[in-house]
Amino acid sequence: MHKLPRIWTMYLKTLTEQKIVTRTRRTFDRALCALPVTQHDRIWELYLVFVRQSGVPIETSCRVYRRYLMYYPGHIEDLIEFLLSSGLWQEAAERLAGVLNDDRFWSIKGKTWLELCDLLTNHASEISGLNVDAIIRGGISKFSDDVGRLWTSLADYYIRRKLLEKARDVFEEGMMTVVTVRDFSVIFYAYLQFEETRLEHLMDRRPQLANSVLLRQNPHNVEQWHRRVKIFEGNPTKQILTYTEAVRTIDPMKAVGKPHTLWVAFAKLYETHKDVANARVILDKAVQVNYKAVDNLASVWCEWAEMELRHKNFKGALELMRRATAEPSAEQYRDYNLVHSDEKDVDLRIARLEHLMDRRPQLANSVLLRQNPHTVKQWHRRVKIFEGNPTKQILTYTEAVRTIDPMKAVGKPHTLWVAFAKLYETHKDVANARVILDKAVQVNYKAVDNLASVWCEWAEMELRHKNFKGALELMRRATAE
Repeated sequence: MHKLPRIWTMYLKTLTEQKIVTRTRRTFDRALCALPVTQHDRIWELYLVFVRQSGVPIETSCRVYRRYLMYYPGHIEDLIEFLLSSGLWQEAAERLAGVLNDDRFWSIKGKTWLELCDLLTNHASEISGLNVDAIIRGGISKFSDDVGRLWTSLADYYIRRKLLEKARDVFEEGMMTVVTVRDFSVIFYAYLQFEETRLEHLMDRRPQLANSVLLRQNPHNVEQWHRRVKIFEGNPTKQILTYTEAVRTIDPMKAVGKPHTLWVAFAKLYETHKDVANARVILDKAVQVNYKAVDNLASVWCEWAEMELRHKNFKGALELMRRATAEPSAEQYRDYNLVHSDEKDVDLRIARLEHLMDRRPQLANSVLLRQNPHTVKQWHRRVKIFEGNPTKQILTYTEAVRTIDPMKAVGKPHTLWVAFAKLYETHKDVANARVILDKAVQVNYKAVDNLASVWCEWAEMELRHKNFKGALELMRRATAE
């Protein structure tokens, strides 16, 4: 029975459909051993179908194809096509070069020198051990048709290997040796495109090259490093490399500008790409830098804390401010004083502490507001933090009345509107105070007495400014509504 090919083919088809790779392969081998050579063609047809299935290891398929060539040497193109479809460029190029150099070979599937040239040039970096120059020049000397394409393929090979001067020499040689206008045109336009691409690349590099000149003049120029990063916008890898080079190059004591901004921007780049862990690593290194100005270090601590707030890590933000304002241990003092012993450094330490202590209430307030943005008392405290800075107070009040939902408010939301109006009144801007109060009386408060208080405060403001008629009109409006 084992000598009957029909039984073997039925059995092999069943195994192939089951996709049991090892068992199927061994059964094919047994069939080839059992049947006479004259009947092997029926087995090989099924064997090749099996090895082309997904799930069969590429190495197994290659070995089967090599054995198949021992039976059908003329079907080497089947192996070449399989190698190309599997991405095995090295062996595919070697096999294709071998058959095209064989004068006795006649292509069943129309394999040409142009196909070999395309393979060699498109995968130049993945193919080694072949003298590509000699192979393509052999094709140029052998054929008279499409010589222009062979020359451009050779030039393209050198371009992909980044040997641009060699590619230019090939273009020049090709234009000087071809004998038809058609081939000359093919080479000329390929050469023209090559030079245009080089010119465009040079023009694109101009900002980078000009920036390099300025950084050679002064490598401690913070603004130029920021501009260099902006040049690589859209390329995070190059931006990271640029920031790394910048923070490694700049000496904070010689810096022109604020060197801490590079560290902060570096961390924000990671944060933007949702890599907060690396952003923390960058900021941790940044707070260890010895800056010339105390504000720089304090700003880094604050930026770090703000980043933690943005990611809802309130506990971490407060812990950072504790670290920043904590008194160093005796051991840290001793180590610090060995390096920084002059009075100026002591003053800087004290100034840093004072600066951060000033910022700590603001941060604590931010934490509480992020936990519950409808807490009226915390908004009042935030305004008080900016005492002496009317612009920031106005911005804070604006944010407060826009953020708080009167129905969810913890406290009396109308007091924010009243305080906002009084701020304008204090600075003799009664017109804007009226605008604020006019908006305040249109708010839908949870408690009725909140609205009544706003009307009363508005009327009292008009009385303070001798606008008795206006005060009476307000009372009429309030009672009418």
